[in-house]
Amino acid sequence: MPCELKPSRRDDSVYMVLWFRGDESIPIYSFDVRGKPFSGAKRWSADVPFGKRAHFQTSSEVAKLAVEDSKLSDQGIYRCRVDFRNSPSRETRLNLTII
Repeated sequence: MPCELKPSRRDDSVYMVLWFRGDESIPIYSFDVRGKPFSGAKRWSADVPFGKRAHFQTSSEVAKLAVEDSKLSDQGIYRCRVDFRNSPSRETRLNLTII
C-alpha cells in the first residue's frame, strides 16, 4: 500500500509514519524516524491485523506498507498519516481489495 513521504517544503523531513485501519484512532503500524536516519527508524506492527506480515519499505520513490500472505480479512480502508518536522501532517486513504 503506497504512502507518499516527500515533504511539501525542501527544508522539511519526515518524523513519523502511522498506518490506521478504517476510522480507528489507534495505529496498526508505525515508523518512527524522529532524530534518526531512515535506516535507524523504530518500526512497530500491532499483532492484529498484520503482525509480522507487515513491512514498511522506503527504498523506492514512493514508500509502501507491504503485507505478506494477504488474507481476505485484510481487505478494507486504510489510512497512512505522515507527520513532518515543520509541515502539517498529510493523510492518505486507500482501499485494499483482495482478489
